[in-house]
Amino acid sequence: MTSDKPFSRLMASAQSQGDCRILAQEVQFEAARVRFVVRRFGLGAPVLRQLVEDWFRTTGRRELRFAAFHERYPTFPFYFGTHTLCGLAVPWTAGAVGGRTPYNYHVHRDPYSTEPARYKKFEWVPFVIAYRQFYNSASAAASGRSIGLIFPRRGMVDGMIIHNDESEQFWTSGLCQVYKDPKTEKRLYVQPFAALIAAIYNNGRGWRP
Repeated sequence: MTSDKPFSRLMASAQSQGDCRILAQEVQFEAARVRFVVRRFGLGAPVLRQLVEDWFRTTGRRELRFAAFHERYPTFPFYFGTHTLCGLAVPWTAGAVGGRTPYNYHVHRDPYSTEPARYKKFEWVPFVIAYRQFYNSASAAASGRSIGLIFPRRGMVDGMIIHNDESEQFWTSGLCQVYKDPKTEKRLYVQPFAALIAAIYNNGRGWRP
């Protein structure tokens, strides 16, 4: 009788390597979005270094994270987070590995994220699943700010964002999809992240540090 332990160890090792790859992707993706925001508002390299140091004092890791940005700039109107949508627990199995999206998941290839599926099972869309998780974890820290989750999308250099801002203060020209969350009965908005930042910046007349 052969043992399945070598196979189990191999699978565990592959899972561990996949998790490490996903974490590295997440850190890299978020850092790039933080740099984009910091530079858009003219804050520069010294602020980037300070944010890394702030996060290091909190966690012991030298990473560029939105949590440090929001801690330093509490007047910023949104509370941002990011998710690559890789390794995300999903309620469907097609294309998922062990109930999770793979490390090389791409939302533009996902049949659950395109029309008409996105309108039929809104709660199954990966970026909606990720947003709900982030919303629940970030609500207290957001302190009343609108909450947005940035995710990658092919063709959008700085990604897309799903958020709950209903103030209409940051409306932009161009595409913005609006959904009504069947669980909360509140509206969620999906749009290019760069367009939202441009609206907050408002050609230098918007939010300032």
